[in-house]
Amino acid sequence: METRAALARRRHAGGLTPAEHRRVLEDLEGHWGRYARLELAEDMLIDAARLAEVHRLRAYDAVHLASAVILARRPGGETLFVSWDDQLDAAAAREGLRLVRRRRR
Repeated sequence: METRAALARRRHAGGLTPAEHRRVLEDLEGHWGRYARLELAEDMLIDAARLAEVHRLRAYDAVHLASAVILARRPGGETLFVSWDDQLDAAAAREGLRLVRRRRR
C-alpha cells in the first residue's frame, strides 16, 4: 500500500507520466510474489508505537519501519528498506536496516 500511495502522489505531482505510472504499477504487480508480507499484529503495533516516539514518525511510516525491523530479525534472507522519505530512511538506518538508495531527479 505504501508503494502505491507514493507512486500516486508522484504521478499527481507531475513526477510520472500516466504511461510511466502504469508501467511501474505493472512491474510492482509482476514482482509482488517476491516481497515478504506481514499481517498487522499487536506486536508490530507495539513496535510501531515505540518507533514513532523514538524517531518522531507518522503512524503509517512507523508501521512500515516496524515491519522491516521484524523481517530483519528473521533468519535467512536479506531485508532491504526502501522509501522516498528522508526522515524515514534516517530512522531505518538508525535501526540498523540496509537502505536501497534512490536516485534523485
